[in-house]
Amino acid sequence: MYYLNLILITFLFSSLGNAHAVPLKGCMTSGCHTEFKEKHLVTHGPIKTGECMVCHFESNKDRPANPANKEQAHQKLTKMTPPNVVAICTTCHDEIKEALEDPKAPHHKIGEKGCTFCHNPHRSDKFKLFREDVFTVRCLSCHEKIRTNIEGATTKHGAVSNNESCTNCHNFHAQTEFGKLLKVKKEELCIKCHSKEQKSDDGRTIQTIGKFVSTLPVVHKPVKAKCYNCHNPHGGKELHLLDLKIIPDFYSTFKTENFALCMDCHEATLVTSVKTDTDTDFRDGKANLHNAHIIKTGNMGLNCLVCHNVHASTQLKQIRESFILNKEVIPLKYVKTANGGTCTTSCHSSSITYDREKAELNAPKK
Repeated sequence: MYYLNLILITFLFSSLGNAHAVPLKGCMTSGCHTEFKEKHLVTHGPIKTGECMVCHFESNKDRPANPANKEQAHQKLTKMTPPNVVAICTTCHDEIKEALEDPKAPHHKIGEKGCTFCHNPHRSDKFKLFREDVFTVRCLSCHEKIRTNIEGATTKHGAVSNNESCTNCHNFHAQTEFGKLLKVKKEELCIKCHSKEQKSDDGRTIQTIGKFVSTLPVVHKPVKAKCYNCHNPHGGKELHLLDLKIIPDFYSTFKTENFALCMDCHEATLVTSVKTDTDTDFRDGKANLHNAHIIKTGNMGLNCLVCHNVHASTQLKQIRESFILNKEVIPLKYVKTANGGTCTTSCHSSSITYDREKAELNAPKK
């Protein structure tokens, strides 16, 4: 459609007011605009064919046949105001015109800024004729909060820093049914990339989270809702783009600030209560077994992530099937019982059972 429109427009201009006896010199062949002949990754169609008039003159009659100087040559050029630019571009780009005319999808400041705020109308070394600084400067000149976020991030998101940047997730031209100019539903957006293996900037392999949450039976409630309940998609100062801190150490001394991510939803008493009837179901009688694993062992307390997978698992309570200690894979099997459960792992000499109604762990052995 684009090239058909271009041919029709070119034919129209060539047939209007064509009374010039002397062939017109081209803008690029006249020795004036030779820079547009330089090779770039993407060159706009009218530049490739030398049809500058398609965009710069309202009609062929506005163009002087043999201008004596630059001023005469440019005397009747179309004024490139944002509204004029949008009108010119949408003459060929029908899909953009339709999006802008849809009353349910207000455009993204295109009428105010014009297409050329983000796109170079002649040529570019970026895809879709984007200007070199479109993502690093132009998007962020409007989105101040996101700019601060990205510039201050010590953990960078590859989707933001790679070549396609903002357009990985957002539709530039018009609002979508998903809000925030998003291309797909929020809950599907992250899974779109994270259903296949990804590499971080430091070479680390990122888990295929999409595979976990779509195939494993026990999924963490915040993950079912939205990934950005815990992660900041634009960048962050914590590991894994997390909004709040959680230390990665296997052993640690428990401090709520070191597990701020977990404690944002879970009450700290889940861990700090020594005896309880209500703070946790993981108890033997009244003895809080979270406390026994995390605090009672002093600076050898276990991290929440040792036993729990924050995204999904095959076992209840997102208990892992295994964990790694000193590069060794340690199996972990949990079986729920009527009033508690049984845990089998090499951490304990044998399978242990806890019971909320009657304490089993300290009961006399038969």
